[in-house]
Amino acid sequence: MNTLDRARLGLYVLRHDFWLDLHDVPRRRRRELREELRANVADASHDVGTEAALAGLGSPRTLARENAAGTVGTRGARARWTAGLQWGVAAFVVMMLLWTLSVLAFVDGVTAAGATGRVTGSVFPWGGSVTAEVGSGLQVWGTVPPSIWVLTLVAAVLGARPWLLARRG
Repeated sequence: MNTLDRARLGLYVLRHDFWLDLHDVPRRRRRELREELRANVADASHDVGTEAALAGLGSPRTLARENAAGTVGTRGARARWTAGLQWGVAAFVVMMLLWTLSVLAFVDGVTAAGATGRVTGSVFPWGGSVTAEVGSGLQVWGTVPPSIWVLTLVAAVLGARPWLLARRG
């Protein structure tokens, strides 16, 4: 197997493992499935090649769903930290986009009012401080408000559902 084939196999196994994690498959079982998948693809790659062997497996998401069918619920409820991280990142990106649009509206208001010099204010509903300096050009700077960080953390915690750990036992 050459380097490109190893990279293809590694990426496929990584994606498969990601989907297994989202299907609540225990870590030990995921490790067994990873090793089995690598061994099977390595054997098949000698006969038909790595690309064809991976294509024959289909989507890693579908394969993970099939592999997880017999193991779901065997461990009980657990926190899903991967899902929490994804929710946190998604919330952060969306809120930063909305905050940036709010800052642009603030700057539009400053320029429409014909203000010159330094104008400092806050953008609704985020808070924080934004400063626009109008002179020979336009300079804008500000700090990311704490509300964005707090809402990102809340989204991550809600996505991870750590309260399920309390029900284990």
